[in-house]
Amino acid sequence: MRPGQLRGAAVEKILNRWRFHFDHRFAAFDNTQDAEILRASGVHVVHDDRLLSFPVPLIGPQPVQAHHQKLLVVSGAEGLVGFTGGVDVEANRLGVVDDVHVRVRGAAAEALHRAFTHRWADHGVGPQPVPPRPSTGLGPRKDHHVAVLRTYPNAPAHGWLKATPGQINSFAPTGERTYELQIAHAIAQSRELIYVEDQYMVHIGLAQALSRAPSSVLIVLVTNASESVEEELGPQVAWRRFEFLRVARSGGAQVFAFQAKRSRYVHSKVWLFDDRFAILGSANANRRGMSHDSEVGCGVHDGNRRREWRFAHELRMNLWSRQSKHPPIAHASPSGGLSLLLSAAVAGIIDLLAPKPARPLTGAEMAQWDTVVDPDGA
Repeated sequence: MRPGQLRGAAVEKILNRWRFHFDHRFAAFDNTQDAEILRASGVHVVHDDRLLSFPVPLIGPQPVQAHHQKLLVVSGAEGLVGFTGGVDVEANRLGVVDDVHVRVRGAAAEALHRAFTHRWADHGVGPQPVPPRPSTGLGPRKDHHVAVLRTYPNAPAHGWLKATPGQINSFAPTGERTYELQIAHAIAQSRELIYVEDQYMVHIGLAQALSRAPSSVLIVLVTNASESVEEELGPQVAWRRFEFLRVARSGGAQVFAFQAKRSRYVHSKVWLFDDRFAILGSANANRRGMSHDSEVGCGVHDGNRRREWRFAHELRMNLWSRQSKHPPIAHASPSGGLSLLLSAAVAGIIDLLAPKPARPLTGAEMAQWDTVVDPDGA
């Protein structure tokens, strides 16, 4: 479809004001031109610049928050359909990147639509979004229960991180942390298996929650090599990873950690519990994702009244197949699947994550992490 050829469709888009990137400097890329291109195509655009900022002497305020949600809602022939997960609309996400998105309908799609309209309406510009049509053809079976999870920062509590009154979300004036709370609750309820696939894996609070899992729980973690995310998080990431694993392994549960080869990049953000409950969305296992940036995801419980595999079970089998190169059915049992992952590590298909403890961080490095790289937005 060429610009201007929308064929009667009503399209609304929230475009983040900044694409944040950290490479040992304060830096953000202004995507104003992207918004203008969309407007020229007939798309209604809200250019969202409500970002917490850090006052830099001689430079001025620099954004330290990202609108990190990946959210699409479509009201079409099937009624309302929603999509969310880790996939960005970005060319560099279409290559050798491991990612996960989820498609939902019914009440879950309506909740995603509300998440969109909350942010849209808060700006008070442009037309109101078109009311969605209910999802069609759902049938009587309702054994998938979905909760929409969000993160928004508690802007007034940030102190030196400045947010003017007009930049505070009216729908979440003191923030929202349902994403983190749902993960913590699911960890506490687990009895057999926790699987995490995450881009960063540096949130000590989540590592502490994992350390409290019962000794009966097998914990399997997959992330990137530390070197793959140093451009975004800086040279502290190896030390932060070491601390994450040290804390997670301080409890009674067995913890196995793997890292993808540098030829692939793990961008997915997936938590699976006992092959029964899944959390998929945009939030990474860092403090930003759980308290600071704007995030959205879905918690999915599958009652499994009719199918052979529960949603979370089938998803895990497919994700482990992607890592081990064995067919999904070979990963039906967690113990058998773990053996295949360990064999894949021996074969060089995937690596064990064993970050070396780096030198102690300086006070300046700790302050940089806490204020700019991975601040606590609670």
